[in-house]
Amino acid sequence: MCIGNVHRSPMAEAFFNDLGPPEYRAVSAGLRPGRGVNPDAVAVMREAGLDISLYFPKPLTSDIMAKSRRIISVGCDADYLMDVDERWEVEDPLGQPIEKLLGIRDTIREHVMALVARLEAR
Repeated sequence: MCIGNVHRSPMAEAFFNDLGPPEYRAVSAGLRPGRGVNPDAVAVMREAGLDISLYFPKPLTSDIMAKSRRIISVGCDADYLMDVDERWEVEDPLGQPIEKLLGIRDTIREHVMALVARLEAR
């Protein structure tokens, strides 16, 4: 989860659903979702082999939270509003050049890979 659900959390959702165990599924959402996923986020994910171009930001609802096994804040300082299970330190990509967004994408992939490793070790 994050604030706008237009950069970081859609990337995390896509990486997890690609790399994670098949019995788990990620759903991302935001406290104040934007109108569409950021085109730069689409571009850097496409470069990583994942297409998030059809992703549409959605609000974090009580239904999503109730169905979640784990709520992760993807570095957006939104976790002060609610309890989260994990907080990933990920820089804000808003207004950053594409080169910086590539690094942010890679940081998110590293967090997802660490989560996947913990889940598979259970």
